[in-house]
Amino acid sequence: MNKPIIVLLILIFLALVANLAFVFVTDKSFVDDRIALYGLFGVLIVANFCVGGAGFYFVAKTHQKHEKSSLIWARRACASTLIVNAILAVAPWLFIKIGNQEVTRSEALQDVSIVLLLLGVPTALFAMAFYRDYRRISGARSTGGGSHKGRKH
Repeated sequence: MNKPIIVLLILIFLALVANLAFVFVTDKSFVDDRIALYGLFGVLIVANFCVGGAGFYFVAKTHQKHEKSSLIWARRACASTLIVNAILAVAPWLFIKIGNQEVTRSEALQDVSIVLLLLGVPTALFAMAFYRDYRRISGARSTGGGSHKGRKH
C-alpha cells in the first residue's frame, strides 16, 4: 500500500478514537448529522473534480499521440463534466430555495450529493477507459503482476 494512504488511514483511525473518547467524557460528539452531510458533499465534489480532471488529462494525452475526432468530443465531455461539477458545488446555496415551506439545507445537500454520486460513477468509469486507452496507445503495457524474465519461450 502507498505510504500516504497508510498515513491517511491512521489519521482517520486516530480521529475516530478521539471522537469516541470525547463522546465517553461529554456525551456529545464532534460528528453530527450536519457535519457528516457537509463532509459527504465535500468529498463527492473533490472526488468528481479529481476524476473529471484525470479523464480530461488522459484524453488530452491520448489525443496528442493518436488524433481521432472522437477524442476531441471526449475532451469536450470531460470539460463539461468539470463545469457541471462546479455548478453542482454551488447549487445548494444558489439554486435551491430554503425556507419554511421549501426544502431545508440538509435536504438540498442530500439531493445534490445523490446527483454527484450518480454523475461521479460513470465519470470514473470513463476516466479509467481513457487511462487504459492512453496506456495502450503510448505502448506501456501491464505485465499482469509478475516478471517473465526467467521463462523460456
